Amino acid sequence: LVLGLWSGRSATVARLLSFTVNGVKSVPGISWLPLALIWLGVGFMTTVSLIALAGFFPVYFSAAAAAASVPQDLLNAGRMLGCSRVTLFTKVILPWSMPQVCAGLRVALGMSFAYLVLGELTGVPDGLGALIMDARMNGRVDILLSGIVLIAALGSACDALLVRMLRRLPGAAR
Repeated sequence: LVLGLWSGRSATVARLLSFTVNGVKSVPGISWLPLALIWLGVGFMTTVSLIALAGFFPVYFSAAAAAASVPQDLLNAGRMLGCSRVTLFTKVILPWSMPQVCAGLRVALGMSFAYLVLGELTGVPDGLGALIMDARMNGRVDILLSGIVLIAALGSACDALLVRMLRRLPGAAR
């Protein structure tokens, strides 16, 4: 979020990060799985790293676009009112950016659920991904579909919880 907001407000930062961020974004998520397994082994840390990777890009790009879209007139008005750089950021840029940042957070949450299941397909003994993989191996379509429905229900519940939390923030999308 911070890198995205910073990139949106600074052309230099955006240029410095552009090649790396766009390069990593272009690699399919499943391609990171073998590397994560080698570096982190099978288990919780691999899943967490995949989730972090999945959530990074929607938040980064939505924050950068939102921060870059602040109208110059608003910034000029804030400066005319004597706002410092910090005050300008907290009272103008951040509130303007919040609706788009919130949308990016919701997209990131959904993508993170997909990567959660991907991380659990690596051979961990517990979790919905492991349940789905075991059901597939045993030909249990009923359990497989139940796992999918449960993931959908949990994802929907988490999204509703996120929206509820975001409503408490000033300037957040309603």
